[in-house]
Amino acid sequence: MCLEQIRDKAKKFQYRTSQSFLDDVKLIVDNCKLYNGEAHPLSTTANGLLSKAITLLKEVLHSNV
Repeated sequence: MCLEQIRDKAKKFQYRTSQSFLDDVKLIVDNCKLYNGEAHPLSTTANGLLSKAITLLKEVLHSNV
């Protein structure tokens, strides 16, 4: 999984649930930590990406209620 695949899946409306989207983002984060280590700057960036994805998803879901 990579960010391009997430983008393509989103553009094609292939995510049936918000959780499936987050699962793909989490997979990227987990892989980053696995290959680079928890303390690596890329892992810190990946954690930020996940946090931002969660925040934005909550905003989108809340605004559509």
